[in-house]
Amino acid sequence: MEEIRQFLKHMKESFGIRVKFHRQHLGVGYASIMTQASRLAEGRYLMLLNNDVMMTSGALQALYAAASDHPNAGVVVPQFVQVR
Repeated sequence: MEEIRQFLKHMKESFGIRVKFHRQHLGVGYASIMTQASRLAEGRYLMLLNNDVMMTSGALQALYAAASDHPNAGVVVPQFVQVR
């Protein structure tokens, strides 16, 4: 949890982005979790990120830039790379 707190603090201080973290308990399906997350969202952007995702350096900034550059886009997605 401390890593998450540090990440949230970094996002706010470095980019002025307020990030909300919601921890879901086990026993709820994936679709239900994503629906609940979208209902909790309050800002302009919503990022759904699974706990097994690893993002490369600069990925979040690139997604933010893409969303900002294309304000009519409904979804912005990163390139998926499978690590073995």
